[in-house]
Amino acid sequence: MVIKEKKIKLLIVDDSFFMRSLLKSLISGYPEFEVVGTAKNGIEAIRMAEELKPDVISMDINMPLMNGIDATKAILKHAGPVPTVVMFSAYAKEGAEETFECLRAGAVDYIMKPPVEVPINLDDVEEEIISKLRTAASAKVQSFKDIESNTEVKEKEEEHKTKQSPRRIVIIGSSTGGPPLVENILMALPKDIKAAIIIVQHMPKFFTESFARRLNNVTQIPVKEAAEGDSLVEGKVYVSPGSFYMNFTRAAMFTPDDVGLSVYLTPEILHAGLQSIDMAMSSAARTFRGEIIGIILTGMGEDGLEGCAEIKSHKGYVIAQSPETAVVDSMPRAIIENKLVDEVLDPDQIIKRIIELCQ
Repeated sequence: MVIKEKKIKLLIVDDSFFMRSLLKSLISGYPEFEVVGTAKNGIEAIRMAEELKPDVISMDINMPLMNGIDATKAILKHAGPVPTVVMFSAYAKEGAEETFECLRAGAVDYIMKPPVEVPINLDDVEEEIISKLRTAASAKVQSFKDIESNTEVKEKEEEHKTKQSPRRIVIIGSSTGGPPLVENILMALPKDIKAAIIIVQHMPKFFTESFARRLNNVTQIPVKEAAEGDSLVEGKVYVSPGSFYMNFTRAAMFTPDDVGLSVYLTPEILHAGLQSIDMAMSSAARTFRGEIIGIILTGMGEDGLEGCAEIKSHKGYVIAQSPETAVVDSMPRAIIENKLVDEVLDPDQIIKRIIELCQ
């Protein structure tokens, strides 16, 4: 008797008939997927999600009647098993901000649409689309509370802050499902934390710019996208820019006797076979003379495995997010299985532990 393999049921939601047709044609070429329906706005998406019970929804953000953010929130409120959602976002600044809101609402990942002025050719992003839909089919759905900006208060406080080289560095690596979790962790940290914090989140360059700006608007700690030559400062967060790998070199800082770390960036195209979290963690471990805390959050693959091994070899401290709380557990599970962790913690425990280790 031949057992028929269960297909991944997919609902396509987009206000463009052309985009719906294009996606359906592309995905139909993969026998593991079954396109069970298409919808042209959020209202239709809610109804069809209830009727068709898809495993995964590809959701456009900007649509008439109801946008993708509100539709995602409504769909994920239903009791019982809910589908995972992959957002299709525009390249515009507004598209990036809206994408982060969708991820907080419970979408597990996003795919950027080409700019409207560029002829659409999904062949250029076919591998990314299929890979992210496959990952979404086995991901765990999580949603987070909406957040508010506190930019004004922080900017006034920052005017009087004294710069100081850090005695310790916290490096947080994450991928699929990571942005809202990183937001929650940073929002919970005190403004006087005794560490420099580095975020390596898998995302393209345009999105890391928006992500750093968004984090700076919602946290007590100043956040910036890392730039060539930046000096690491205690009580500041640096987001590794997309399309570049973050490395570090020892350099004189604010006085001749104050030797700390300076950032230098190399294009990722020069590092075939290497991974961004591994690169940042390994470079910091080999260069920094203080304490290093490496943290691996949700994500697909094994980025961070080599980096955590390097941190451990230099007597650093490694924390993994508990796999059962991760949207995708491959990255934290890899370092756990290779016995590189000092602790395996839930997100709330990670926050508490960072504060304890950075007093």
